[in-house]
Amino acid sequence: QQNRDNFPILTCLKDGYLIWHGFLTRLPRATRYTLGAKIDNLFTDIITNTLNGKYSKPEQKLVILKQASAQLDTLKYFTTMLWELKALDNKKYATLANKLSFVGQMIGGLLRDIQK
Repeated sequence: QQNRDNFPILTCLKDGYLIWHGFLTRLPRATRYTLGAKIDNLFTDIITNTLNGKYSKPEQKLVILKQASAQLDTLKYFTTMLWELKALDNKKYATLANKLSFVGQMIGGLLRDIQK
């Protein structure tokens, strides 16, 4: 069974969420309560699914992590939309996009390991 030390994806997700949360409070009001809220919910859903995957049986782990991967793709898309709406500046978007990309690589690696 995995522990916190060998499941760094949770640390990376938490770090990404903390970055996002700092941006959320500075979004324009109309965007904060629409797309911003959706992004916030996706972040917490991905963290929840990853935690569930961490403690699940191997046969369930694949399904749960695939769902987290799909949610991450949606999160990346909505984050890009937020940037295109100019609600996030280039620097903030790059910071968040890099973190999400790294999380995606980690989830992909876990999925490959499980499917072996």
